[in-house]
Amino acid sequence: MFRHLVVLFVTVFALSATADAQQLTDVVHLKNGSVVNGIIIEQIPNETIKLQLRDGRVLVIEMSEIDRIVKEPVNAIVQQLAGQRVRVTLNDSRTTGRISGIYADGFDLVTAGNMSGRYYVKDINRLERSRGMERNVGKGLLIGCGVGTALVVLTFADDVDTGKAWVGLVTLGNLVGALPGLAVGYMVKSESWEDIPVAGMGGVSFRPTIDVKYDRGGNHGIFVGGRIRF
Repeated sequence: MFRHLVVLFVTVFALSATADAQQLTDVVHLKNGSVVNGIIIEQIPNETIKLQLRDGRVLVIEMSEIDRIVKEPVNAIVQQLAGQRVRVTLNDSRTTGRISGIYADGFDLVTAGNMSGRYYVKDINRLERSRGMERNVGKGLLIGCGVGTALVVLTFADDVDTGKAWVGLVTLGNLVGALPGLAVGYMVKSESWEDIPVAGMGGVSFRPTIDVKYDRGGNHGIFVGGRIRF
């Protein structure tokens, strides 16, 4: 029994140590002011180090170029986004790119022009992850209904004098615009984004949500709502 307890203790300790190690990154500060982070996989004293980046690449850095090397904990949520396409919103700007280096208080973002910049979590108002290109069925439906209703009302408004007639007019406008709106929304794709809540992120944001769910079994519906983040 005692031996089993010892084995269990050693196993738990090893797993804990592994988990802690995964939350640390080697941050290499170069003498030219650049900063590179990853995991040191080989080090030759007074000569070179091999640093494996999160995208799998390995850099060989001369010790003479290094100012200092430190270990820093990484943000667990941001760590999961390494290499992914994200959109960062600050107070006065919005930038899209892929996350490269990750630190305790922020990350590096590489844009389409291969320009790199560092962003600190405390300065970010909103962080979104790309879900890829999606069809705009829900938006197309709502816009089509709106445009169809506007056209029908402008065309027949002078002939309508009762509340019931107005209801019929609006319904007709929805029917007129729904199909073209669905068709356009189905054909037009745009990049879809998902909000990523990160501890320490500042600001307040509201994101309206419009979606249409349908399947071959005949189940369908329109969902309208929103998300508020403080």
